[in-house]
Amino acid sequence: MIVADQGVIELSKYVDSLITIPNDKLLKVLSRGISLLDAFGAANNVLKGAVQGIAELITRPGLMNVDFADVRTVMVEMGYAMMGTGISSGENRAEEAAEIAISSPLLEDIDLSGARGVLVNITAGFDLKLDEFETVGNTIRSFASDNATVVIGTSLDPDMNDTLRVTVVATGLIITGDSFVRGKDFIEKLKFKFSRAIAVEMESTAIAQSYA
Repeated sequence: MIVADQGVIELSKYVDSLITIPNDKLLKVLSRGISLLDAFGAANNVLKGAVQGIAELITRPGLMNVDFADVRTVMVEMGYAMMGTGISSGENRAEEAAEIAISSPLLEDIDLSGARGVLVNITAGFDLKLDEFETVGNTIRSFASDNATVVIGTSLDPDMNDTLRVTVVATGLIITGDSFVRGKDFIEKLKFKFSRAIAVEMESTAIAQSYA
């Protein structure tokens, strides 16, 4: 755990937003009998989904296009981030996909009302309707703070047919489960936590040597 925390601290020096996937949350998404290799592959797929959702906002044509400046507004210097994805089909697919995305096990213990930025990508076929766009937006905004910057875009994929996918990336988060505070303060608390762990480890080593 100490090594992982140190890795997060080092990585945070070079990124604006950082998404981590705790193993305990990953187990809630996967079956407990999954192999270690498959679990790591699934974690990579989760991160791939987040990156793909952001990239498609810019690269794929859509009804509501988003440019790189919009993405920067939500992602730059936001600190801790998390994502969720929801897929649904049928008459109520827009609302269902949005609700699945924000109720993802990966978003547990995360107060979306404390997010400073929310990036939403709606991916669907050419049958995507304007009212579905509004439904997704209203569903996401009902959970987000009034002060949050919410950017919503669409990307059209002819292979989606009747299926609609919503990808949500929330940035500048508060993690209620471990009382972290928003934005870059998350990293500062990690540094404090890491330095304390090192101090305890050094003290334990010194005590052990004194009894040797």
